[in-house]
Amino acid sequence: MVLIRLFLAVAEERSFTRAARKLEITPTAVSKGVRALEKQHGVPLFVRTTRSVSMTDAGAVLTAALKPAVGQIDDAFAELERLRSRPAGHLRITAPRAFGFLLARLLAARMRAAYPDISFQLSLDDGLVDVAAPAYFAQAGIPEQPQELLRHRTLRYRFNTSSRLPPWRLLGPDGELLLDTGTALTADDTRMLAEWARQGLGMAYLPDLEIAEDLRRGALQRVLAPFVPATSGLFLYFPMRTQHQPKMRALIEQAARLAEEGALDAGCR
Repeated sequence: MVLIRLFLAVAEERSFTRAARKLEITPTAVSKGVRALEKQHGVPLFVRTTRSVSMTDAGAVLTAALKPAVGQIDDAFAELERLRSRPAGHLRITAPRAFGFLLARLLAARMRAAYPDISFQLSLDDGLVDVAAPAYFAQAGIPEQPQELLRHRTLRYRFNTSSRLPPWRLLGPDGELLLDTGTALTADDTRMLAEWARQGLGMAYLPDLEIAEDLRRGALQRVLAPFVPATSGLFLYFPMRTQHQPKMRALIEQAARLAEEGALDAGCR
C-alpha cells in the first residue's frame, strides 16, 4: 500500500519532488519506491527526463485502476474511525430506585434521542426523610427527638439481596446516630413504603424525590427534619478506564446539561 501511494502521488504531481513534499518524505525515498514497484512488476510506469516526469501507457492504466480503489479504501477507514469515535455500545447504570425513575424519564430518553447507538440497562437499588400520614401522627403523636422513633411503628427498607434492614441514619447531639427502629412492615421498594405511609400504617424514611408531591398535597408529613443529615448531592461514578469512551463522554455530557438546566434538582434535596 505504501508503494501504491508513492506511485499515485507522483502520477498526480508529475514530479518526484512535489510528491515527496506532499508525502512529507525525501525525493530519494519516492524515487526508490517507484523503482521498486516497476521492478516488482517488470514494466516502466514513468518516463523521466531532467525537466519532467510523464506516465507511460502502463502507468496511465494503473493510475486509472488504482485511484478509485485507493479512494474507496480511504473512505472505508474513515468510516471505521467515525464508528470508533461515535458514541455507541451498552451502558449499565445503577441508581437509587426513586432517582432511577427520574433517570428513566429524563436522561435515558434524552440519550436515546441524541445517541441511538447506545443501549441502556438501568438497575434500581435504593440506598432520605422521616415521613408519615397526618392520620398516623394524630394517633401516635409527632416525634420531636430521634430516640422517640423507637416507640413508633416504622416501615423499613430491606435490601433485595439480603434480609438486612439498614438502620435509620440521623444526627444526634454527639454526631451520627444509627437507629434500629421497631418494624411494622418491610419492603425492598421505596414506592411500597411510601404507599404504606400514605395509608397511615407507620413512619418511613424516604428520599424527598419519592414523596415530593405527597408533601405538597399534605398526604404525608415531614418530621425530624433538623436531625436528617443532608445529602452530598448526585454523583456519577464510573471506572477510570471508561472515561475516554465515547459512550461514557456522551452520558456525562447529557447528565451535566440536565444538571445545568436544573432538571435534577429534585433528586438532590
